[in-house]
Amino acid sequence: MKKHLQFLSLLAVFFVAMNSKGDVVTFTHNSPGGSGVQTNTDYLIPSGVSAEVLTSIMAGTFLYFVKDGTEFANAGGTIAGPAIVRMRGGIGPAKGLVTLRITPEAFPPDRTIIIAPSTNLFNIALECSTNLVNWASATNGVYGGSTNAAKFFRIKLDKLN
Repeated sequence: MKKHLQFLSLLAVFFVAMNSKGDVVTFTHNSPGGSGVQTNTDYLIPSGVSAEVLTSIMAGTFLYFVKDGTEFANAGGTIAGPAIVRMRGGIGPAKGLVTLRITPEAFPPDRTIIIAPSTNLFNIALECSTNLVNWASATNGVYGGSTNAAKFFRIKLDKLN
């Protein structure tokens, strides 16, 4: 039964990987325990990309995000780099598996987007954010005049085929 469950878990990870945009990375944590010491397995998310947690299977292991020196427990969802996705094992035996979708962030603001003639299709979208982590679609128009949070804008380019 245990082997069937492991196979189904790996099949689910493979299915998610096959149906996602961006690169998919799976990393594991395995600590035999008995030493009385917590162990970490870290995955660095570089600047300019984001990581979305697709799958996490934990047994005595906990998932954290580390951003700007602050560690956030019960990590899930998406985090923009630079950051660390960390699995931490307890003092006993610990195992964990995390699958991340790594996607590039918006096109750098100091560059020009040029799409050469080709058969490839691209989606170009204007997006805005108040915290540089959560982005929403934006439209051309007039912005500002509000005393609420600042708005940040980016242009995102996705290759469709």
